Amino acid sequence: MPSDNKKEEVNPAVQERIERGDPWYVASQFAWAQRPEIRFIYEKRFEYFCSCLERVKKSSAAPLRMLDAGCGDGYWISRLESIQDVEIEGVDYNPLRVERAKQILARANIRVLDILHFETVKPFDVVLLNQVIEHVKDDAGLLRKMLALLRPGGVLILGTTNEGSWIQQWSLRRGGGLSQTDHVHFYTEEAMRKKIIDAGFRIESMMREVFYVGSDRLYYALTRRRWGFRMLEALTKMFPSQCSDFYFECVAV
Repeated sequence: MPSDNKKEEVNPAVQERIERGDPWYVASQFAWAQRPEIRFIYEKRFEYFCSCLERVKKSSAAPLRMLDAGCGDGYWISRLESIQDVEIEGVDYNPLRVERAKQILARANIRVLDILHFETVKPFDVVLLNQVIEHVKDDAGLLRKMLALLRPGGVLILGTTNEGSWIQQWSLRRGGGLSQTDHVHFYTEEAMRKKIIDAGFRIESMMREVFYVGSDRLYYALTRRRWGFRMLEALTKMFPSQCSDFYFECVAV
């Protein structure tokens, strides 16, 4: 069932970044996903998303209603729509990315909208909030919105970078990343867990990606090779607080 949202005007700050060609706002997310140093990372994420969806299916009538909140170019919709008995909508505040998503995913319901303004007649079974929350100043409000969009027992799949860890903080300061990023939050796992629980969710499962070595150049040199990726996974088990990113399966209670 379509939601009742009307198309809203584009945020001037977003439009300005598009016009000046900021790669975080205009570069192809499909091209990024196909890079050798990204493929193993994204395969691990996809496997985790699938495992979450399979658990939701056990307690929901088919088909599942799913929202990709911050869908960008539609890359994850294109991957997840292949799963049987899942119907996916998408929303993003970047009009350039939404237009691309519509061209690639002609049958999908995808709109330009700030997720904080999203409303729906029928609640979702699953919401994917993938690498979004670190960009939103009112993160507590965003989590409350996610809870409101879900049915009781529905699942929020939330992913964000572990930029509050000491290695990532050191790397950002050393390389000047803190002055260049548009992230407004730098979470640790402990801080993220508390925010999720305070918002009214129960954490069902968690996935830590791979160990971050403190240098993007070395990190991506390793992630492009299966043996390097496996080594970083092993290091994450040894030093979980220093993983690159973490994902939570959050149940609405």
